[in-house]
Amino acid sequence: MKRALLFIFLISAVGLNANYNHWNISGEVRCANVVSEEMEIDLMADNEGISGNNLSEPVNHYYPNQQIKSNIECGNPPSHYTPCWADDILIWDNWNLGNAPVAFDYDEDGFLYIAAITKTSCQDDSVIFLKSTDNGYTWNQFWFLHSSQNIEMWDFDMRVGHVGSDPHVYVVLFDSNYTDGQREMWFFDYNQATSITSMDFFDPDTHSQFESPFHVALDITDEATPKIWITYNRYYSSTAAWNSVYSTDGGSTWNIITHAMSDGCSYSDICMGPDDWVYIVNVYTQDDYRVRMNQRQIGGSNTYYDVSSTGIGYRVYPCVASERHTAYGSNVVHVLYQDDNGPDGRIMNSYSGDGGTTWTIDQYWSPVGDIPALSPNVRCGWNCDQFVGSAVVQSESLATAWSNNQYWGSATYVSDHWVEYHIIPQGVVGSSTGRQIVYAQDGTDNLWYDRYDMANSVEEITPGIGQIMNITNNGHHVDICFSLDHEQQVTINLIDVSGRKVRNLLNQNLSSGDHSLSYD
Repeated sequence: MKRALLFIFLISAVGLNANYNHWNISGEVRCANVVSEEMEIDLMADNEGISGNNLSEPVNHYYPNQQIKSNIECGNPPSHYTPCWADDILIWDNWNLGNAPVAFDYDEDGFLYIAAITKTSCQDDSVIFLKSTDNGYTWNQFWFLHSSQNIEMWDFDMRVGHVGSDPHVYVVLFDSNYTDGQREMWFFDYNQATSITSMDFFDPDTHSQFESPFHVALDITDEATPKIWITYNRYYSSTAAWNSVYSTDGGSTWNIITHAMSDGCSYSDICMGPDDWVYIVNVYTQDDYRVRMNQRQIGGSNTYYDVSSTGIGYRVYPCVASERHTAYGSNVVHVLYQDDNGPDGRIMNSYSGDGGTTWTIDQYWSPVGDIPALSPNVRCGWNCDQFVGSAVVQSESLATAWSNNQYWGSATYVSDHWVEYHIIPQGVVGSSTGRQIVYAQDGTDNLWYDRYDMANSVEEITPGIGQIMNITNNGHHVDICFSLDHEQQVTINLIDVSGRKVRNLLNQNLSSGDHSLSYD
């Protein structure tokens, strides 16, 4: 009897794996190995945080009625663009994005990674992954995800491993089958060195917490075998629920957490902080559209509290970022969200300078102030404690700003093109590469890249045509040395900090070879 039972089990396992293996991957295909389930449930009171289920009560987590108008306001974006942003680089002009999201990250070598869903009319979608090893000048496809079944991909997120060259690429994705409409969530671990992919299927027939996902977000820690956290929303009964699944061993085993099973949960985001602290935000649509935070330490304590006002509103698209290298308790945490889901929306900022113990909430995001703005995004560098934030201003211009504490610098306007605000622009910031932005162009299938030159305000010359080799400030004058690989017309302008041309330094045809000029 034992032998018969064992035989039946093995046959079932093989059949189960065969059902998963409709993806174009070479590697292990498995059902997610869930080792624990926690039904903690956020028991929210109107103004008191939460109680019960071994969750600590927040103390002074938010200050009600503290909506402060920004001191910086711009009625209209400037007609010129800051000189510290290079000209936009077209990544791809035929992506068929629809309203699908875009993901953006970088690795230890400073190489850049972009992924996006390319949609078709026959529910036969794919995710395409591109990599740049030359600061965004050129992009090459290195991976893609596609299913042999007719599926429609709805949402995904991507993170690149933070240790070593050619690191693993981690992806969470949910799709719906065109035949039966069932929504399913998947996790992929792509090994760049071997081109082998491991895949986990979060089986809704095994765990009801995996049923009907409709939004996903992902982050990882900085270790060689990272801790992985996925937070997601799912349809539940007549409302929506909020769940997370996390792994402490690089995806070999998973733990499920149920945060809430009602309140119309939607629009969640996740970031890792220092010392295994995790910050997760979510909007409760049936409770005044408040933005709710779950702050927790992996394997330790956790708490829930509000990071927006609790007044009636329409808050959407929350995003969260935390410093990683500052000790917990001193780390800065920023939350951005959109207030009012319409053309008159405003970008609001809540922040903490002590890891989440106390918060200042519901300020206008100071780089743009009290003007119409949509589609916020905020990220903190995983190898530097610097923040980059962005928003689409007046439904067309991409405003970005930088911070290394609770307070933001002035806005710079990046895009040379109208921005598709339904696809939230993505920014990253690195210790050696500075601020970088990816955005979709309105009314086209174009995806654009731009980056901020942290060293100087002289615009770069594209490699292959020429490259500025050195810029030296010698006190009373500045020396510029550069080389050209062939004869060409060269123009160099001196630009002030507002973006206006002060003087022309060079405008002539030059031969190939090394060149230099000075100005004072």
